[in-house]
Amino acid sequence: MQIHRPFARAWGLTLACLAGLAPASPATAAPDLAAIAACVSAGPIKGVETQPRRGGPASRGITLADGREREVSVLDGYRVMLATAQGRYFVNLKLETSAPAQAAQDRSLIRQQMTEMATKAPQGAASLKIRQSGTIELLGLDQPDLDSRGPLGFYTLFETGSGVVATLYLLNQPPATRAFATMAEYEHLRDQALGQVMGCLPGSAG
Repeated sequence: MQIHRPFARAWGLTLACLAGLAPASPATAAPDLAAIAACVSAGPIKGVETQPRRGGPASRGITLADGREREVSVLDGYRVMLATAQGRYFVNLKLETSAPAQAAQDRSLIRQQMTEMATKAPQGAASLKIRQSGTIELLGLDQPDLDSRGPLGFYTLFETGSGVVATLYLLNQPPATRAFATMAEYEHLRDQALGQVMGCLPGSAG
């Protein structure tokens, strides 16, 4: 199925568990992203690669529909690659912490970006998912089928008490070796990955 080019381009650009981790707040202690990354990596979908963010500006750019790039703050960051039992990458996870004074604006800009991406989704794709669980807000987009190019899913989790932003790119796999043969099987694995990450964030009820 042909993917709408702006949508495909936007997608292309664009845990040892922490049951005892108390919800952090900008006024107290910064969240421990290394511990969150370790918690996520210990889940059923195993972490096979973890890299801390190295230097660079304390921000990253996102492109909105007007074509102009906006900056969202990044005080700290980790990249975690999660793989299925077959050893194939399934999740490219970015864990980031917003600057306390900019966290609300960062969330607003990312919500706007995802809302605009949803308007460019290919025919048959589900609408933007928006869910709230305690202090964790979830926004998500999925491709309409397994034949789509690029990531099959793009999800963002905000933990408002700590300023943590978790971004998940849910990756397709070669048909001959992938861990899912149908969209229903993909969705089951997707929900497992989302639960695995949510359960390790500050503010999780898990």
